[in-house]
Amino acid sequence: MNEATRAAIAAVLKADPAITPAHREAVLLTLDTWTDAGKAPDPEPMLSPADAAARLKITRRTLFRWIEAGTFNPVRYTARKIALRLSEITAFEQTGTRPAIGRPAAQKARAPARPARNPRLAAAFTHARKKPRSA
Repeated sequence: MNEATRAAIAAVLKADPAITPAHREAVLLTLDTWTDAGKAPDPEPMLSPADAAARLKITRRTLFRWIEAGTFNPVRYTARKIALRLSEITAFEQTGTRPAIGRPAAQKARAPARPARNPRLAAAFTHARKKPRSA
C-alpha cells in the first residue's frame, strides 16, 4: 500500500467521530503491518526447455540429461510439462561450469543378456566351445 492510500484512510478515520482513538491506532497499526504481507510475490520469470537450451547453446536432449544429473531443478507443471527458472539459467551462465557429460550411473547398468535357447548358440556366445580334437 502506498503512502497516499494510507494517508487517505487515516484522514477518514480521523473524520469519523464514532471511531475511538484506540481503534484508529489499531487500524493504522494493522495497515502498517499488512502493507506487503498479504501481497503475492511477483512470479519468477520461467523459460521453456527449448528456450533454455537455445540460451545455453546446447540441444534439448543435453538439457534433459543435465536435469536428470541434478544440474537444474525444473518446475514441473504436469507429468510432461516443465519450465526452468531464469535465475538458475543465469547463475549457471555466470559460473561457466558444465556438468559431466553422460548418462546418470543408474542408466549405465544394463540388464544381463538373455541366454540363447539353442545350446550351440549359447556356447558360441559364451565362448564355451569344445576344445579342438588333438590328432
